[in-house]
Amino acid sequence: MKNKIMLLTSMLAVFGMSGCGNSVYDCSNEEVIATVKEIALKEFDRQVGQSALAIFDDAGTLKNMVAIELNSINPIEVNKKLGTYQCAADLKMYFRGKPAGGGEIKYLVQKSASNGYYVTVSGL
Repeated sequence: MKNKIMLLTSMLAVFGMSGCGNSVYDCSNEEVIATVKEIALKEFDRQVGQSALAIFDDAGTLKNMVAIELNSINPIEVNKKLGTYQCAADLKMYFRGKPAGGGEIKYLVQKSASNGYYVTVSGL
């Protein structure tokens, strides 16, 4: 695998949260970070796809061998009226404890009509 994941993608995750009131999810919210990591893991799995299945008997094992870190999380633009945060972060991915790629990513956190949030990630 190359040192950097170079495919530019945009993936969307939608999570409806009940009973959350009017809270806005910012760049460093724990749920948002977990969502960004989940999207990155799905993209990593998609990129290694069939080759990963050939290596491991159980496809679920891959998820247990990959760790993802988000560092230097920064808001780029905040629009509280619309409930949006444009964010940047350094993503580091580890496979079996060894560096497996990463780089700068950007993500948009947007409040949904159901008081949940949408996360769109690019730069994976």
